[in-house]
Amino acid sequence: MNELSMDRYDFYHWMQRELESDLKQFYKRIHSIKVLNDKFYIWFLSNGDCVSIPLNIMRSIYVNGKSTENLVALIDTKYVARIKN
Repeated sequence: MNELSMDRYDFYHWMQRELESDLKQFYKRIHSIKVLNDKFYIWFLSNGDCVSIPLNIMRSIYVNGKSTENLVALIDTKYVARIKN
């Protein structure tokens, strides 16, 4: 596997495996996490609520130190904006 493939693998592994356990420390009702159509999705147990984040934003968070706190702030902002509309 070349370096580019490993970086892509590590990025997807981080999103689909590591983040789930990290995010469950902040959100107790996560149903699932998936990557679909160039977006990172988080589904919550309550009423099938979902938040999506474009992969370029996820890549930026990954490259800049994998800050769970930054991701949580982004999720909170997107979720609150979605339920207010």
